[in-house]
Amino acid sequence: MRTSGCTVDRAIYERRIAQLAGQCGALVAILEQLSDDMKAYHPDMHPVVRANLDLFTVYKDTLVAQPANQARARAIIAEIDSQGADA
Repeated sequence: MRTSGCTVDRAIYERRIAQLAGQCGALVAILEQLSDDMKAYHPDMHPVVRANLDLFTVYKDTLVAQPANQARARAIIAEIDSQGADA
């Protein structure tokens, strides 16, 4: 793959995407467990605790959307790759 006159190893990008996907998956699992623990421990939560739980939920939902981001990254790589020698 060529980008702006530089040769780029596509495998590097593929490995990095896979690493990020694994890290995001692990973080989602941790956030889900933390959320469940907070709900069990604080059934009548203080508003600040509830706000923090809401932030965890938003962050978790953002990470769950990661596969769409991975697909977009793969599409961009494919587009660059298809231009290959033309770049």
